[in-house]
Amino acid sequence: MKKLIIASLLLLTMVSCEKTPDGPSDDPRRIAFLASREQGAYNEKGVILVFNEQMHQKAISGDKLQSRIQNDEQTELLNLELSSRPTTINEVVELKVTSVGVTGVKDGTYKVVLLKSDQAKLWLWDEQNYVGFIVP
Repeated sequence: MKKLIIASLLLLTMVSCEKTPDGPSDDPRRIAFLASREQGAYNEKGVILVFNEQMHQKAISGDKLQSRIQNDEQTELLNLELSSRPTTINEVVELKVTSVGVTGVKDGTYKVVLLKSDQAKLWLWDEQNYVGFIVP
C-alpha cells in the first residue's frame, strides 16, 4: 500500500510539471507571451517590437515563411524567416532573425517551438533566449 501511494505521488508530481520540448508549460514568461496579440517580437521583459499601423509597414511572403516589419526610413526593421512552417503544437523549427535598429533581440538563427496558432498567426518561443515571435 505504501509503495502504491508513493508511486501515485511521484506520477502526480511528474504530470503537474509537464514539459514541452522547449521547457515547462507553466513558465510565467511563456504565459505572458501567449497573452500577446500583435505580430512582432517579445522577450521576458515584454515587447521588443510589434507592428504598429501608424509607424510600420509589413510584408509577408506568399508561402508565409518570411515576414518583415519596418518603418518608412528602414531605420527599424525586423525580418523573420522560418525554415519550415510548423503545423503541430510543440513542433520545433528554426527561425532566422535579421534586424536593424531593434534592441532586445540578436540577429541569428533561433530554435523555436510552436506554442499556439490560430487562423492568422503562430506563437513561436525560444526557451534558451526567452524570446517569442508572433508571425502571420
